[in-house]
Amino acid sequence: MSIASKLQDILAAKADIKAAIAGKGGTITDATPLDEYATAVQSIPSGDDLIKLIDRTITSIDIPYGTTTIGQYSFYYCNNLTSITIPNTVTSTGVWCFAECHSLTSIVLPTSMRSLASRTFHSCINLVDVTLNDGLNFLGDSCFYNTKMTYLRIPDTVTTIGINCFHFCYLIRDVDIGTGITSIGNNFMGNSRQTNGTIIVRAVIPPTLGTSFLPTNFAGKIYVPDASVEVYKTATNWSTWADYIYPLSEYQP
Repeated sequence: MSIASKLQDILAAKADIKAAIAGKGGTITDATPLDEYATAVQSIPSGDDLIKLIDRTITSIDIPYGTTTIGQYSFYYCNNLTSITIPNTVTSTGVWCFAECHSLTSIVLPTSMRSLASRTFHSCINLVDVTLNDGLNFLGDSCFYNTKMTYLRIPDTVTTIGINCFHFCYLIRDVDIGTGITSIGNNFMGNSRQTNGTIIVRAVIPPTLGTSFLPTNFAGKIYVPDASVEVYKTATNWSTWADYIYPLSEYQP
């Protein structure tokens, strides 16, 4: 390995350590002596706050059992990562923690998971198969932005979906949103290539809806509980889609 290559590795490692320290609320700068970086790494606990990986060539990861939070930027741009095993102790993720993992095609979230932070899987451009289990409450802004999902089931326990959550997920054709939803942010799936599909919203009371819920050229159907059809058609921002709203009893898979 050339001196230049070694220097690049050192600089990359320093950047990773800085991000890990920042994720813990600490401060470290480019002016900090290199030996203090080594000390800083030793001071970051593994368990609850999994630090950002330095080896970005990793292809698989088993997150240690007992971990409760996957820290921000932990696996950001691990471009070769194809397999992630998350134990049933993890309850939340930090921002951008799996973003830009371009080789990731599937993920199963454990039943212990309660919230996904903003941009958790942002631009995982080959992510197709996502399992969201009951118990999940919150999906952050741009959480699955620009992924390749074709089917989306949001469990009954989810109450909040942030803005741009599935924006640019233009392959999604079937969406099933559970009974517990109370808020859906702007640009849920606002991409012009998403012209058709089926959306089921099972909440009896229309959730608060942001603008640009669907692309303006959407030609699919939105199914809601039979008794709530007229309420949805007149609710704020839902009224924009009144002509596309149908009773759930008419839905045929």
